[in-house]
Amino acid sequence: MDKIDDIRRLGRGGASVASIARETGVSEPTVRKYLRETDLSERPPAVGRAPESPLLEPFAALVDSWLLEDRRCWYKQRHTAKRVFDRLV
Repeated sequence: MDKIDDIRRLGRGGASVASIARETGVSEPTVRKYLRETDLSERPPAVGRAPESPLLEPFAALVDSWLLEDRRCWYKQRHTAKRVFDRLV
C-alpha cells in the first residue's frame, strides 16, 4: 500500500503520470488506475461454485475402477472421456 499511497500523493501534488511512473517504478497504466480509483480496499476473492455431479454418483465407483485399470495399460489404450461416456450409455 505504500507504493499506492506514494502514487496518490504525487498525483495530488500535480505530477504527471509519466513522472510518477518513473519515480515509483510502475507502469503508466498502473499509475492511471491507482489515480482513478476511489476505493482502495482489498476486494474479496471470487468464489466459484463446487462442481455438482449427482447423476454420476451411482457410476463413480465403476468409472474409478476403469481408470485404475488403465494405469497398467499403454497410454494409447486408456479411457478417454468419450470412451467412458460410450461405455456408460
